[in-house]
Amino acid sequence: AVQLLEKLAVAQPASVPVRQSLQFSYNLLGDVTGNNETPNLGDAKGAMDLFQKARIIGEQLVAENPASRDLRSFLGADYGRIAVIQQALGNNEGSAAAFHQAIGVYEQLMREEPLSVMYRRGAAIEYRSLSLVLIRMGNLEEAQKCGDRLAQLFQQLANDDPANTEAQEALGDSYWSQGYLRAKTNDQAKALKYYDAAIAVYISVTAKHPGNTPNGLRTAYQLDRKSTRLNSSHANIS
Repeated sequence: AVQLLEKLAVAQPASVPVRQSLQFSYNLLGDVTGNNETPNLGDAKGAMDLFQKARIIGEQLVAENPASRDLRSFLGADYGRIAVIQQALGNNEGSAAAFHQAIGVYEQLMREEPLSVMYRRGAAIEYRSLSLVLIRMGNLEEAQKCGDRLAQLFQQLANDDPANTEAQEALGDSYWSQGYLRAKTNDQAKALKYYDAAIAVYISVTAKHPGNTPNGLRTAYQLDRKSTRLNSSHANIS
């Protein structure tokens, strides 16, 4: 598909549909080549080359059609893919920079279309990934800000559609990740509040869907127990 579309793009350089199809094909091939978020062949460098080609096309299309929200959204996804591969290559700084680019795209799209579920979900996912990178880099203050923003976005999504199990679980995930950040800064009391909030969300999901036990429930319980012990130790010392 890439070979055919590359030839078409040379023959029809002004065609938006052809270039957009080539952009998508680069991304799909990149996913299979080395994107660790999907089944892949383990070639992260090869995937990076393909994602960069997709990004270049995406930036060109957006420059030519700046009002197109779809094209900007696709470009935001390109930045997110590059950020993931940068992580796989051990480049946390490059990963954080690419996640910031993706978030910038989605934040602008949300300002233009604040009720869009797709844009809010896209932004929340990128904030969550960025917060994890920042934790690895030791930048806990900025990671906490990202966590606050992703929790806000997932709370909106959960409120908008209480029947959306994915949104409810994501809200629970955002709570325990916030608790984890507070625990890393030795604020065990606040960490406990977030862990308890996560557990409450997960239990609510399980009550509505008995066959569905959220993956984060056990993690939240384990973290809650650890923080409870540490919090009790601190209280005894005081």
